[in-house]
Amino acid sequence: MRLLGPSLEENDRNDLISFGKWVLSIGDGTLPAEKKRTGDREPTWITIPDDFLVQTNNDKIAAIVSEVYLDFFMNYDKPTYLASCAIICPNNATVDDINNYIVSLVSGETVRYLSCDTISKSSERIPDFDVLYPTEFLNSINANNFPSHELMLKNGVIMMLLRNLNQSMGLCNGTRLLVTEPGQRILRCIALTGSNVGAAVLIPRITLNTTDVKWPFTL
Repeated sequence: MRLLGPSLEENDRNDLISFGKWVLSIGDGTLPAEKKRTGDREPTWITIPDDFLVQTNNDKIAAIVSEVYLDFFMNYDKPTYLASCAIICPNNATVDDINNYIVSLVSGETVRYLSCDTISKSSERIPDFDVLYPTEFLNSINANNFPSHELMLKNGVIMMLLRNLNQSMGLCNGTRLLVTEPGQRILRCIALTGSNVGAAVLIPRITLNTTDVKWPFTL
């Protein structure tokens, strides 16, 4: 876990060191725990300190975005600011909710991108495949490390590569990009992370495939 950086203030550095030790103590099982549910055989519930929590009354997504992206409306067009912030999510549904909220905060026209989902011809052919697995069903599948069927982008929003596209240009899985021109077939972007920070790059539509054990076909 990367917790420290050369530009951190001393107080921030100490806070992060303390947080890192607290996280490790969870894994080591050294934190005090208690039983909270009827039937609990062992004490497994721990108390998270208040200063580690994002306090919110209603809108949890708005609360965490404002906590992580301080002064968002004054800085969302600055690459260095965007590269310094990130929200780690536990699942794709939460990713989509947070992404949609942040996109709504950025001014400009939204461009809608849809995937073209089909069953690979290399899959074992089963009678009535098209009836059993219509296009609408294929569009609803959220596979691991796969983008959603629908992506909403704007000039000025961030996206992340999910595949190694061009390693010599630093376009690898996990590279964060700032969208500067959302075209219909090509996205013009600026690299925010990786070995080529600041470079202008073009991201095309690409073909992806996945074999999920839950489905008898390759998508």
